[in-house]
Amino acid sequence: MWLDDVFWLRAGKFVADHASAYGPIFAPAELQSLAQNVLPLPFTHLYAPGRGIAVLPKGDADQLALSWLKEARKLRVLYADEVFIAVTGDQGPPVVDTAGNHVPTFYDYVDRTLFGKIVRSTWIDPKLTQRAGKPYALIAATSRNGNAGDTLVTAACVELIRQARPDWDCVVTNGDVDRTLVADAAAVIIGPSGMLFDLGDPGTRIDLQNIANFFKFGFLAEEYRRPVFVIGVGHQNLVSRAACDFVGRALRSARLFATRDKETSDLVKRSFRVPVVTAPDLSVVFQDQIASTEAKKERLVTVCGDFREDNDLPDLLAGVQTIGARVQLVAQANEDMTGFEKHRSILQEMKLSIVDCRESQPAEFITRIAQSNALITTRFHALKIALMAGIETGVFCMSRDKRARLLAEISNCPWVRALPTSDGRLKENRNLLLSIAAQGRREPARAVQFDTSSLKIVKEALCAV
Repeated sequence: MWLDDVFWLRAGKFVADHASAYGPIFAPAELQSLAQNVLPLPFTHLYAPGRGIAVLPKGDADQLALSWLKEARKLRVLYADEVFIAVTGDQGPPVVDTAGNHVPTFYDYVDRTLFGKIVRSTWIDPKLTQRAGKPYALIAATSRNGNAGDTLVTAACVELIRQARPDWDCVVTNGDVDRTLVADAAAVIIGPSGMLFDLGDPGTRIDLQNIANFFKFGFLAEEYRRPVFVIGVGHQNLVSRAACDFVGRALRSARLFATRDKETSDLVKRSFRVPVVTAPDLSVVFQDQIASTEAKKERLVTVCGDFREDNDLPDLLAGVQTIGARVQLVAQANEDMTGFEKHRSILQEMKLSIVDCRESQPAEFITRIAQSNALITTRFHALKIALMAGIETGVFCMSRDKRARLLAEISNCPWVRALPTSDGRLKENRNLLLSIAAQGRREPARAVQFDTSSLKIVKEALCAV
């Protein structure tokens, strides 16, 4: 917790003391909730060097825009200690403290970044990265977030690129990378994921850090003159002008924005000036593999999703067992595991185990869902696999969320029931869910065949590089 650290406390106090009078202030995520005009460090890409105040750990100098780095020695240092530095090009507040030898460390990070030296440790996805010495596509994805759905679509993106550009390797990372990886890439890919959002938990507070983490790659690609693509991205509420401005500027040189649904395409067309194509969620790259997965001979009912607030879960599972079905609990994401762990002692008494797919290979997650006779879920990608396998499904949705949007775009699927998300949802829908569990079946003949022709446009764009 940063509140336990004296240096972070000093930086937080500086931000809180000066945010109302001097702005904008650019700072790490931990300090952004201290005032409304505190923005993520990558938002310096929107402002002239020194406009506002940057408060940052000196080792995060590479998170500033290249224009700021080039002017770093012209900026006024407001304070510096062993960890943090605050700099501005404006009049700003008076200098607080520059005692000691703390400022040169900041300049050292700046110089190393400008000279193309590695200054940041970068996580590379060991499961999905392919390195064989060829030019590489750098994929900035969310596969590290403990969600098998994110891993699934990232693997699909790797396969799509492999099909289009067999002369490229693929390097999969998250939003925290050293600039040298961008500078040396043949192309930069933002996505896939539902990363186009700016509402934080509980859904009312603006949180710009996620937007900054991933769409900063548009600015970085432009700085190093690398082609950039957005592939397989969907929106999950983008409401602030600041987020739209950042994304719009970040993508001004993008070759293509391939969304995962029509509603996201409509949003992108309204908000940004970038070539857009509406494609299905990238999991369709594996639809033949999903369709060919054989169902279990025994009746298998899979429960997959976030049931942290559902105290009626054990009762529903007991009901499924009563009808003679085997229950499989699949944790797709961290929230799923938390919900199942809440009932672990009861689940053990019921002789039910949890299949943890959060860090598994995509093939394992596909198999666990696609071999089911019936599915009860809150998860988008579990639903997507069920649709491609023809599995009887009950899915909990909210109005116009990504599950509801997916079901609205397909037709004639009476074997998939969209259920409202509400308190007591399992109890209220118990009879219907037990009917799905008892009578549900897997019928590949009725599986949804998603049109993948739009992915050809993505491949053509990649081939044009």
